[in-house]
Amino acid sequence: MSDYEALRAVSRSRDALHGIVHKAEKQLEEMEQEMAQLQKKLKEQQDIVSRAEELRNAYNRESLKWERSANRALPPGSTYPIKRGIGEYSKGRGYTVERHYPWLWTLPPPPPAPAPAPAPAPAPAPKRKIRIINDDYSSDEEKDEVAVTGERSWAERDRALRAKAIALDSCVDEVFRNFNVSIR
Repeated sequence: MSDYEALRAVSRSRDALHGIVHKAEKQLEEMEQEMAQLQKKLKEQQDIVSRAEELRNAYNRESLKWERSANRALPPGSTYPIKRGIGEYSKGRGYTVERHYPWLWTLPPPPPAPAPAPAPAPAPAPKRKIRIINDDYSSDEEKDEVAVTGERSWAERDRALRAKAIALDSCVDEVFRNFNVSIR
């Protein structure tokens, strides 16, 4: 083999080894990216597990405390809350779980109070006979009744009636003038 051919063979070997290193590095880079994604998924799953355990442990503490208590019997007619929620076991996956809380029971509300009876209507005022003063037809039996005359005096009533009065002399004169009749 000549010197030139040996140089070319060495160069091809170097290129081939360089290609292998390049492909190995590329494969390692892809694996590191996958590992980063897996670590992210792993962290997400660890968080889901932590939340699920926290919820379970809190419920277990409360439920066991209630189960061991002496007063765990529910009063008749009482109700207790039931909370429904999604129990997540993987990212985007879970199912509905009903959690019963009988230790938070409540008595039913009391029935509404009956409506108060309506107040009785006021009794009508007794009808009084009104007696007119100086009435010639009044009998002696009615004299014990007081006459109701209002709050105005006779002078005030007289003035009000005179203000509404029509002067008859002027009306008669006007009628005669309309018919061209003279009184004189």
